[in-house]
Amino acid sequence: MSTPGVPESRLERTAGPGDGVAVLDLAGELDLAVSGRFRELVDGVLADGSRLVVADLTEVAFMDSTMLRELLRAHRALGDGGGRL
Repeated sequence: MSTPGVPESRLERTAGPGDGVAVLDLAGELDLAVSGRFRELVDGVLADGSRLVVADLTEVAFMDSTMLRELLRAHRALGDGGGRL
């Protein structure tokens, strides 16, 4: 779903402020179409052993329930490993 005036979806990992910290830079429309990319991004962060993950949602224009579920999955997976989202 593309809405006029809304930026394209962006899902990137950016440098965190310190060791063990990952920042996920998310923007645009986050929905079913990008949920797989988000899951891969989170799985990569988990594999790297980051203990704190910050999801920057500042530029998110829309998020559907699929992405909300993925955020909750990430929160649970990080918590199970002793980390935080």
